[in-house]
Amino acid sequence: MLQKIKALWERYRQFIRFCVVGAANTVITLLVYQGLLALSVPYLIASPVGYACGIVNGYLWSTAVVFRKKRDLRNLAKFIAVNLVVLGINTGLMYLWVDILTLHKLLAQCITLLFTIPCNFLFNKLWTFRG
Repeated sequence: MLQKIKALWERYRQFIRFCVVGAANTVITLLVYQGLLALSVPYLIASPVGYACGIVNGYLWSTAVVFRKKRDLRNLAKFIAVNLVVLGINTGLMYLWVDILTLHKLLAQCITLLFTIPCNFLFNKLWTFRG
């Protein structure tokens, strides 16, 4: 059993690290968003500021721990582009699930994550931090 766990870790450790960093990004995004709302910042400003903080955290940890690549402007620009594309995918899928198919918002977000997490990982692995 221990050997199986070890083998799974070896095979999926980069993706697992990516998911841990992603969870931290989400917490940071929500904390910044909630903190700004508590300071009476309008939600349309607080939301992108919180998201941007999550992206910065994700970039720092992705370069240091997940993909172990040198930080430079080129991969930073690619990382931001990937996150904006994935945000667009997230928004489109949420609209589809909630407004068209009338799914519950929380269920819709959970289903959406099944698409966006692998997309984000693959885009960053194959494009942003390739080779």
